[in-house]
Parts: sequence; C-alpha cells; structure tokens
Amino acid sequence: MWSEQLEAVREELKKRGLGDVPTVKLVEVLETLSEKLSSEAYKIEFKSEPHEVPYEIEPLNSIQQDVRYG
Repeated sequence: MWSEQLEAVREELKKRGLGDVPTVKLVEVLETLSEKLSSEAYKIEFKSEPHEVPYEIEPLNSIQQDVRYG
C-alpha cells in the first residue's frame, strides 16, 4: 500500500513544474537532496598497483605517408 502511494506521488510530481515553489523552499529541497546523494555516494578506491604500458604508441601525423602506397 505504501509503495503504491509513493509511486502515485512520484507520477504526480513528474507532471508538475517547480515554478510555483517559493525560492526558500527550493533551496531547502536542494540542500536535502544534495545531502542524501552525498550520503549514498560510493568512494572509489583502487586496490591494485598501476601497471606500466608495455610499449609507446607514436601519434599518427597526417602529413606522413606510407611509402608502400605512394
């Protein structure tokens, strides 16, 4: 039942704009949403050592031509 009501509210909110919401309330909502997103964010941590590239790749110069094709 709660999930149905939550979904109904979400669907109704999708139809509405924020033009009639006072600036102060929008700032409050922004702060609340930012805090919630920050608390749910994952910190990426690499556990392995970086590997070395086995060879260098030279950039292709557009004025160089392959002598095989003239």
